[in-house]
Amino acid sequence: MAIRRKKLGQLLVESELITKEQLEQALVEQRLGKGKDKLGQVLVKRGVISEEKILQVVCRQMGIQRYNEKDYPPDPEVKSQVPMTFAQEHKLIPLFQKGSVLYVGMLDPTDINSIDAAVSLTELDVEPVICKEQELNDLAQVIYGRKFDFIEVDLSMDMSEGDDVDLEDESDSDHSY
Repeated sequence: MAIRRKKLGQLLVESELITKEQLEQALVEQRLGKGKDKLGQVLVKRGVISEEKILQVVCRQMGIQRYNEKDYPPDPEVKSQVPMTFAQEHKLIPLFQKGSVLYVGMLDPTDINSIDAAVSLTELDVEPVICKEQELNDLAQVIYGRKFDFIEVDLSMDMSEGDDVDLEDESDSDHSY
């Protein structure tokens, strides 16, 4: 299966959630801000698209699950496996363990360094689930009894105009999105 890389803006245009003109305007604004905001943040601030729609596209295209309490109920018992300082540092919250898999909520589920660190710490397979900042803070309250101050919320993924997303080449895949 071939892997190709796509930019967030390209994904949103192809999904017909934004126009090419809206993308170009957001990229100009992003450049004028000297990269302070990620592309997704600029689009949301401009009212072009909601954070939820961005997350839906990214989840669908990358095969990453979106957090919801029904499918990923938080279990406060898992805090013994992931210390609070580790969770804050790596911007993840342990949700629950099923067999040898620990499910964690993350702002950026493509953060391989944090996932690898969680694997080393827990000696479990780690399955990331994408969350919005508010959801992650609510989960921190449930698991650790307090909310965290997550700095640099970047709409769950560090995908500025030049950042890419790995996608399966549709020509080699049975999936049609």
